[in-house]
Amino acid sequence: MRLPLYVAARECTGKRAYPTRSKAKQVQRTMEAKTGEDFKRYRCRFCGEYHVAHRVPSGMREDTSE
Repeated sequence: MRLPLYVAARECTGKRAYPTRSKAKQVQRTMEAKTGEDFKRYRCRFCGEYHVAHRVPSGMREDTSE
């Protein structure tokens, strides 16, 4: 089954891509140290490279701005 293009665009387009798992891991650790938030790295099924993303989607994170 083929996914609609809007799904591919949401999952890949506009995101930074890293050519190796080790480079994505390095970026992940840097982002976690800088922000104190949890991130994950994953291989994209569309471009074949690695992306780094929040472990918890933005709509589900607690609002800590107060």
